[in-house]
Amino acid sequence: MTQRIVKINRKTMKTFEELKKLQAFDSLGRIYIPKHIRDQFPDCRFYVSIVDGKIVLDPVKIEYIDEEEENVSVES
Repeated sequence: MTQRIVKINRKTMKTFEELKKLQAFDSLGRIYIPKHIRDQFPDCRFYVSIVDGKIVLDPVKIEYIDEEEENVSVES
């Protein structure tokens, strides 16, 4: 897996704008997604996968069905 390298010059950096877009996992394995992005996906769950070395979140809306319907289907 290849990772992009971001170099930040500490001496010339006037603000933390470069760092605001960079997120890291916390001690529980969570990653923070900013509110303005979360707001675009209300009531969604996500399939999480790795594609070409990148973590991909694929939004999915869940529709609940009656108990009589046994099969679960996924629509593209």
